[in-house]
Amino acid sequence: MGNPGLQFDSGEALMNYYIKTLAPVVGSDEEAKKKIYLVSCELGALGFGVKIDWKTSLKLGGMPDVEIVLEDYYSDDRTNYPGAQSTTAFVPSNWNHRLFNIFSYYYLSEGKMEHNSDHWLININQPDDGFATREQVFDCCIETLAKVVGSEEKAKEKLYMVWCIPPFGFGAEIDEDTSIKLEGLPNVLKVLPDKAFDVKNKGAGVLAVYPSLDMNFGATFSSCCPPEVYDSDGNIGEPVGVNVLSASQFTQINRNHRLEDIFSYHIHSEWNSEWRDDHWLVVIRKPDGGFADVGKSVHFCIQILAEVVGSESKAKEKIYAVWSKIPFGFGVEINEETAEKLKALQNVLIVLPDHSFSVKNKDRGVLVISSVDFALEIRYIYMMDSPHDSELEDFDMSDMESI
Repeated sequence: MGNPGLQFDSGEALMNYYIKTLAPVVGSDEEAKKKIYLVSCELGALGFGVKIDWKTSLKLGGMPDVEIVLEDYYSDDRTNYPGAQSTTAFVPSNWNHRLFNIFSYYYLSEGKMEHNSDHWLININQPDDGFATREQVFDCCIETLAKVVGSEEKAKEKLYMVWCIPPFGFGAEIDEDTSIKLEGLPNVLKVLPDKAFDVKNKGAGVLAVYPSLDMNFGATFSSCCPPEVYDSDGNIGEPVGVNVLSASQFTQINRNHRLEDIFSYHIHSEWNSEWRDDHWLVVIRKPDGGFADVGKSVHFCIQILAEVVGSESKAKEKIYAVWSKIPFGFGVEINEETAEKLKALQNVLIVLPDHSFSVKNKDRGVLVISSVDFALEIRYIYMMDSPHDSELEDFDMSDMESI
């Protein structure tokens, strides 16, 4: 479906949009509600699954907001998997990859009034030899929580979300005193309040977030000027600059993915006493259709900054880091007044202070952090109350389905 510049402030509003789109071809809003079985909350890829015949699909394809109608080859699998849940519960922020990692979820979620310091997000240290499987991540989260709640059985009852993706972590329903005990554990990096906790669904099990393909992390110092990013024919080329073979030069904590994403960099960087409200991190929306390549994402950041500094040439001088991966964003040397102007722009999600600015190296160009494209998979990985799945090691990973 096309996105005619609409903003949806609730899951209900988005659902109503889909219903109104379908109703003209099936006869009524009520009939449309019965036929919709799947919805997308991704503003760059709005759409829904609907049970209709071929002739009705042709009519639907002619509706003004509909770009294309495709057959859903996986509808039977969804129907046959009772644990599958619609991600509509996570709107409105999830469309911009709110669930992508633990810090995106923390910063981009909308708080609930009923938060009583009883839901917490725990960012954990990756072991020296890493995690070989998702089961190992789960085991680590359970073992970590068990140290402060008394047993692994109690830990399993309190877990409601696990990020099997750097930065690793989990969500747990515990009181504030227990969260403070967690902060003292050697493998716990950060404990933050989960003021949204809208992903919790104990009836469906623990929500696990992980990539469907192996992630390759890369960091390269590069000029953000288009002539040096593209070749003479206008085709994307390798960024001009020096490859950063190891980012460990920035800080000892980087082995735990400090540079992996813009939020991790903000959370885990060490404070620089020279900070004077002059270095900022800007998290941006992914535009409709995404980015075709790294160069496009860098230029998009330049265009956004140019709106508040006056020109693209000035913007290029001020940008010192670009995260050309989800969550997208950039680091920029500007004053606080300009940072406030950025907050008001439509494509800006959040502006945070860069108290570290240790990635800035103007002599070597702009640091561009990127990775290969991969599809984020969000799955309920095991049921806490199911006799067969109560133990993680008994769970057959091949039985999982995406939701």
